Formats: sequence, C-alpha cells, structure tokens
Amino acid sequence: MRLRAEFTVFPFVEGSLPSYVQAAIDAARASGVRVDVGPLSSTVEGEPDAVVDALGAAQSAAFAGGATRFVLNLEVAG
Repeated sequence: MRLRAEFTVFPFVEGSLPSYVQAAIDAARASGVRVDVGPLSSTVEGEPDAVVDALGAAQSAAFAGGATRFVLNLEVAG
C-alpha cells in the first residue's frame, strides 16, 4: 500500500513563497519522499511510514517558521 498526502500551509502570501512554506517542503524532501509543489499545495507519495514521517517533519518546520495552519488530505494512492 502507498499513501498520497496533499498539504497546504497558511497564511498565503500572494506573489511569493513564504519561508515557512519552503521550510515545510524542504523538511518533507529531507525525509526521503518526492514532493510535488503546486500553486496552492504540495503533494507527497510513498510508503505509509515514509509519508507520515515526512508530514510530521513538514508541519513541525512550518509552525517553527511562523505558519498558523497546516491543512492535510491523506488517501490511499490508487
């Protein structure tokens, strides 16, 4: 089984990628999963333990950097 997770970090800042969003992306990548960055959210996919670890690292980095909200959608990858 593989999981797919989409996460969005708030608040949005129009026209630039806030440092707390970049920190979340970098932390997820450092966990060893592939991160696809979209205009409003980022997606990770992989083995369940790897995805959960990446999400934990991403949310920790986001909040440490000043984010106020971390929204997550998690599903079994088809």
